[in-house]
Amino acid sequence: EDERAVRAFEVAVGFDPDDNQPFSDASRRGKSMSSQRQADAYLAAAIALERLGRLDPAEEAYMMAASANSSNLEPLVRLAGLRHRKKDAAGAEKALADARETWTALPRFMRRKQIGWRLRAMMG
Repeated sequence: EDERAVRAFEVAVGFDPDDNQPFSDASRRGKSMSSQRQADAYLAAAIALERLGRLDPAEEAYMMAASANSSNLEPLVRLAGLRHRKKDAAGAEKALADARETWTALPRFMRRKQIGWRLRAMMG
């Protein structure tokens, strides 16, 4: 079902699902939605793509999720794990550093919600 999920998320965030380069700027349609909803869709698509073994599009989707919601640690921590899986140690460390930097900028109430992702970033 991951393949169907990826197609649905591509459509939801405004990408052409028949494009060979999902989540690329060339595939973007003119659809807009709130940053939070967009970030959630990118994140879910990235998880599905990673499960399918499509690591390059998953990496792009994680980066888009992180940029659409710069207050969420989850896409950065997951991106670090994916890059580690791709044997990109420098990229993984960069994603973890971004997660740690994001953590320091978060207000207290948001930190409480994301403590689990903070711990994963520390253990990275």
